[in-house]
Order: sequence, then structure tokens, then C-alpha cells
Amino acid sequence: MSSVTIRNPANTLDLGDSTNPLRVDPTGATTQPVSGTVTANQGGTWTVQPGNTANTTAWLTAHGKTIKSAVISAALLGDNTIISAVSGKRLKIVAFHLQAVSNGQTVTFKDGASTDLSGALPLNAREYITIAVPCPSFLLGTTAGNAFIISLGAATSIVGFVTYFDDDAT
Repeated sequence: MSSVTIRNPANTLDLGDSTNPLRVDPTGATTQPVSGTVTANQGGTWTVQPGNTANTTAWLTAHGKTIKSAVISAALLGDNTIISAVSGKRLKIVAFHLQAVSNGQTVTFKDGASTDLSGALPLNAREYITIAVPCPSFLLGTTAGNAFIISLGAATSIVGFVTYFDDDAT
């Protein structure tokens, strides 16, 4: 087993070696083992916000876009608003996970009440769709000022989440 020896600037005192490990607790009673190398890379700016209400607070900024998420929990036949319209803004979907609870469901993604963004996708119980792209790319986008709607072909539940950002009308 190899060890790391850390010396002070005068090179006269070992701060830690395999015989006298460096201790990180105030009592000196607990040895903290370290092994291997950890590499972490993440684009964007992360903000840790303990105590947020789940799925209501923006938590990541990527490429200048504030990434948000919304819960998908719908069971009404026809249109179900998943993300409310934002005046003058397009809603751009970057990821979603959608799962059917019962057999015989079809799901259509919509730009507001009148424009389909997809065909009717068939889903049976425990079948799901999960897809994501990196921001600022997006999978689906609404027209400025329109809601993101999921239209159901049956009055049975679907569950999941959607990740998105709102953007200028371009």
C-alpha cells in the first residue's frame, strides 16, 4: 500500500503518512481513508438550495438558460396542461420521462390547445418514454405565449416529469 506524505514548508514535520495518518476530526480519533482519483466535470452553474419545494424552484443554469422541471400527473381524457403559458416566452422541452399506469393509453404532445407537436404515441401499463438532449438544444417547443399540453386518448393515469426552459420568442 502506498501513502502520501505531506510536509510543512520547512520540510521538517510530517503532516501525514502511513504510520501517523492525517486526522480530520477535532479529537484525532477517526482516520479518514482516501483512495483512488475522482474527476468531476459539469457545465453550467449549480445552485444548492436546501429546503426547496420539490419541482417548483429553478435549480440549474446552463448556457444562460434557467432549467426548470414540472411533474406530469394526468388522467383526464383530452388536454392536460403540464406547463402553463408564459407571456411572450416559448417553452422549450429538453427532457421528459412519461409512463402509463394502465393499458390502452395514447399521448399527444401539444403547443397550446390547437397545434400537435407529435402524433398519438401508444402506451400500455408500465411502458414509458424517456428522452433528453443537452441545453440549449430542445426536443419540443411551443409558440410564444402557449402552454405545453399533453392530450390523453383515455381517462387513465400517466406519470413522469418534464425538464424545460422558457426562452424569448425566437
